Amino acid sequence: MNTATIVFAIMRLRFAGDSDGGVDHGGGGPGPSNICSGWALLYSLSIQLQMFVNKYKIKTLSEAHNVFRDIMLPEVRSLFVDVEQLIRLMLLCPVSSRFNAVVVCHVKKDIVDSLSV
Repeated sequence: MNTATIVFAIMRLRFAGDSDGGVDHGGGGPGPSNICSGWALLYSLSIQLQMFVNKYKIKTLSEAHNVFRDIMLPEVRSLFVDVEQLIRLMLLCPVSSRFNAVVVCHVKKDIVDSLSV
């Protein structure tokens, strides 16, 4: 899962109830009015990730999940909203080489269909 996919997924969650009613404007991404918000989200996510990693010294997704589930108070968790959404997305969509291969085959299905096996 690349950075753009993660950002668009978080933006879709964040803007689902936006003023345009969460209307999909094509391309699977946010509407034109939310493009600047995408850059703001990237900046916000990078700052939150830096603060989170510096504070909790985590090395794995499992450790990050345990911090949010067991250690963090709700008041502190509210400072890391984008990191929490990122962790949830990564838990729902595990990143693996097989998964990436399936995604590439799906995106390039016209090429795969033309192969003689």
